[in-house]
Amino acid sequence: MTCSLNPAFKWTLITIEDPEFLPGKNIVNIIQLISKVVCFKFVILDYIYGAANNGLIPFLQEKRNKILKIEDVFQEISKVIQFDWGDFFLFKEYPEQWNNSKGEQYSYVIAQTDTTIRAVDDQYIYVYTPYEEILNLIKKNYKIESVKIDMLQNLDYPE
Repeated sequence: MTCSLNPAFKWTLITIEDPEFLPGKNIVNIIQLISKVVCFKFVILDYIYGAANNGLIPFLQEKRNKILKIEDVFQEISKVIQFDWGDFFLFKEYPEQWNNSKGEQYSYVIAQTDTTIRAVDDQYIYVYTPYEEILNLIKKNYKIESVKIDMLQNLDYPE
């Protein structure tokens, strides 16, 4: 587990409106960008819905809750035409004690990650991170709709 489980530890929620309506390449682009300041090696996919060819969405859904090397899924993610929804839980190290039981609150699940990217409602990229370096890098490279800094349980989690 990361230090983020400390209940007094504040996280940042960065909301980006995607003018291209969430093609997979945009999710890959933001993960690659933030990996320049924090080296993420593993990803866990969840809640994957969207449009893609050749059964790609069901293929990605089958990988739900499995610990994957980031570079092993970039190619598939980049082929998604549009994400309706998608959770990308990012880790610097292999998550030994991952727990994403059905019905858990997002704040509990995200607290186990080093950073989380969410594709939200065909239009938004949500970035949940404790790293100020990630916030600063995103500010330099994206038009940000909003930034909220608070404890995880007080951040927004659209479903």
